Amino acid sequence: RKVFIPDTVETNTEKLSIYPNPAHNNMTAGYILPAATDVTIRIVDMAGKVMFSRSEGNRAAGKNKGAINITGWVSGVYFLQVIADDKTLAVRKVIIQ
Repeated sequence: RKVFIPDTVETNTEKLSIYPNPAHNNMTAGYILPAATDVTIRIVDMAGKVMFSRSEGNRAAGKNKGAINITGWVSGVYFLQVIADDKTLAVRKVIIQ
């Protein structure tokens, strides 16, 4: 029996890039917004626990990016989410080593 944990499935991957991936100390999330909106970047673990959350404020339509320091994080698989206007815009898997 599989258990589904919301926001741990990749969606709209064309709107979100993560580099480097796998990541070690820092990573950058690049994302494309259809319109100017308030953005939050969030990272959850495989169990759905929020490990990181930061408001990026109001961002312009088009290409945007945000740097994330992951120094000291436990190695594993996580999911980076871009939340725009209180809705999940995109989710992408990231491996931290």
